[in-house]
Parts: sequence; C-alpha cells; structure tokens
Amino acid sequence: MIKSFGEKETEKIWNGERSKKFPNEIQQISRRKLRKLNNSQDLQDLRIPPSNLKRPLFRRPGLVKSSKEEEE
Repeated sequence: MIKSFGEKETEKIWNGERSKKFPNEIQQISRRKLRKLNNSQDLQDLRIPPSNLKRPLFRRPGLVKSSKEEEE
C-alpha cells in the first residue's frame, strides 16, 4: 500500500489532478498502476502476471527477504 509520495507531482496524479511535469498520455496509466500498488498487501500481489518481478525500493531488516536469502 502507498504510505507517502516522494514527489508532489506523483501525488497530484494519485489525487486525480493533472501534472504539468508528466505527459498527459501517461497520467491515466500511471494512476491505474498507482491504484494497483495501493491495493496490494505484499509483493506477492504484484507478481501477476508472472513476468512482473517487482522488488521493494528499500529494505528494512526482516521486512522482505531477497531471492538469495530465500534460496538458503
């Protein structure tokens, strides 16, 4: 789920406002993808379709295991 935004323009898109920074053609798609991220409970939710290889942007100890840690 989305807890905060690192950029004000991304937050504008999330709120349904138009951003001058991003092209209009991608804003609707971006909002749809942000909704998908927000609705997910964990990384497993984002693995559909199987070709999606989403990874967290940062790691906190014990939060998510890397693929190397899972193999061990």
